Amino acid sequence: MALDPYALITLVYAKRELSIAETETGMDALLTDLINAVSERVEQYCNRRFLRRSFVEYKDGEGEDTVFADNPPITVHSLFDDLNNQYGSGTQISVDDFVVWEDEGRVVLDGDYVFADGKKNVKLYYAGGFSSVPADIQHGVVLVVAQAYKKAEGQQWNIASLSIGDKTVTHVDQAWPKEAIEIFDRYRLPDIG
Repeated sequence: MALDPYALITLVYAKRELSIAETETGMDALLTDLINAVSERVEQYCNRRFLRRSFVEYKDGEGEDTVFADNPPITVHSLFDDLNNQYGSGTQISVDDFVVWEDEGRVVLDGDYVFADGKKNVKLYYAGGFSSVPADIQHGVVLVVAQAYKKAEGQQWNIASLSIGDKTVTHVDQAWPKEAIEIFDRYRLPDIG
């Protein structure tokens, strides 16, 4: 399987962190599968896509002046408000009539305007996500990939303490490393869906 174009780390990055030579290709398939799976799972956990791409979202207007995009930071391409859900040119809102808070993914109508109170009547077409994966997200992903790789290889990955004197070993029963979870939590958006 090929590395997903939206994977949150590269194979080279994972191999470097695991001290595997780039020329050693015997574990590339396993690592690629792990990177793809962990990348998808992290995005699900954080309720967002990290790498920039185009999105079309349909929101309920609810008679409010604000809608939120699901994948900040954002650049809005077009915005429509149409109770008939046709989204023709006559229902497009001028860029002069709304303000965008890119980092929050928030779009607010200017003045006294509000979106119509309807179901999926607001169409938001935008580019969302980061131009490159934030370094701390990459670090968190590689921690999870390394843990899964070591587990697959039968190595100890969940040791919190180790004493040589009387041979004391303490294991941590945790799906992801605590450090990774702390990183992901900083980017996690509320689950509104």
